[in-house]
Amino acid sequence: MTPFSDLYTKSKSMATEMYRTVKMPIRPRSEQRRAIDRFIELNRYIYNASVTAIGLYYEANHKLPSEFDMNKLITKIRDTSPMFKESYAEVEYDAAHRALKGYQSLLEKSRKEYFRTTGERSFDYYPDKLERPRYKKQGRYHSISYIEHGIDVRDVKGPDGRIRKVLKLGKIKGNIKCLNQKSLSQYDECEPVTCTIIRKDYGTHYEYYASVTFDVGAIDSGVININPFNLDPNWTEYMGVDLGVSHIAALSDGTVFDNPHDYAKRKKDFQKKHESYSRTIPYTEDNKKRRNRLKRSYDRLSNMRKDRVENISKHIVNSAEVVVMERLSIRQLKGISRSKAMMNAYSDASLGTLIRRIGEKAAGAACRIVFVNPRGTSRRCSACGADVPKRLSDRIHNCPYCGLTMDRDVNAAINIAIRGSAGDPFPDIKMDESLTCRRWAPEL
Repeated sequence: MTPFSDLYTKSKSMATEMYRTVKMPIRPRSEQRRAIDRFIELNRYIYNASVTAIGLYYEANHKLPSEFDMNKLITKIRDTSPMFKESYAEVEYDAAHRALKGYQSLLEKSRKEYFRTTGERSFDYYPDKLERPRYKKQGRYHSISYIEHGIDVRDVKGPDGRIRKVLKLGKIKGNIKCLNQKSLSQYDECEPVTCTIIRKDYGTHYEYYASVTFDVGAIDSGVININPFNLDPNWTEYMGVDLGVSHIAALSDGTVFDNPHDYAKRKKDFQKKHESYSRTIPYTEDNKKRRNRLKRSYDRLSNMRKDRVENISKHIVNSAEVVVMERLSIRQLKGISRSKAMMNAYSDASLGTLIRRIGEKAAGAACRIVFVNPRGTSRRCSACGADVPKRLSDRIHNCPYCGLTMDRDVNAAINIAIRGSAGDPFPDIKMDESLTCRRWAPEL
């Protein structure tokens, strides 16, 4: 029999470099907007040229070029074409690397298909013909990235005497006005590492955003993917989190975050705006206005989902020292959806984004994350440990053995917390009575 110490081995969490990103609207002046638009267009040319060059290189050498090879290509382009010297070199290197990453993802896709059909896993497999990423047409390339160089966040005294944060980017004259002053002020002592300028096309006009990444130093990593478990006797507060569609998240303390089904509520409005937009003549003023309205509606929906994810993840991370979650594959859950409405509900819940944001916030909040096996968490009674089968439509847990009645998702969250605190990675093993912690059940 395998000893307990072999099953539950402890792994050390490592200190890692931590980065934080602030996304904010910016208000460039007219000459700055023209410069940004010009640089985006130059980067589109670089991207399309890189797609062609990588394709030719693959046909000749039957492999992909390295990033160093791409940098040499961009240097030659800059030497032979003076117009590309208007832009910053680091920005053009990033455009070439985007094309290379596109080819790498297509190569990985072909390798997975090869493994699926032949059963042979090989990282040295290169297909005879490799698909290429799509060329970016005019109006289809919307961002540029400054990496390590040419970025500066400055303090400037305004006409009213107040100190404001402004953004200075290489080869864009003057300071760019930033609107998210409060978030920028949190990182006064941190060095900006990257800055991505994003241009959103609303048909009638462009809006500009900046995502600035700051290096906040090395901290202890807070995410522990445990299998087998990594337990610490000093951890005292465990919070179980059950993720789903009816409730986005149910916590072991009884807190429930419902899914508001934002898309279903606005579906008719989206349909009307789509029909109105489709009836217009392309490239007319009316077409641009209706496209603007449609895009803003989708942006509002996206912002509502993001805001909800931020609020839920903040509440979870601030509620306990250890957050216990199910080890789920959101892609597989979507694959077994029974209807389009259920797929839309998964999109409204944004479960994958929620899991990622909980991990990112836990890394900087002295919080630990434990992933457990989800099997049986909804069926098992959190008070007595009995197996209580349920259908998907049964939203209330009624235990016929001990009489416990509560929301099924809260019951599952309590079981997840018990499983994480007791170090029980094997759902098929009968739960010991001592592990049935009644402190997790608020109704008892």
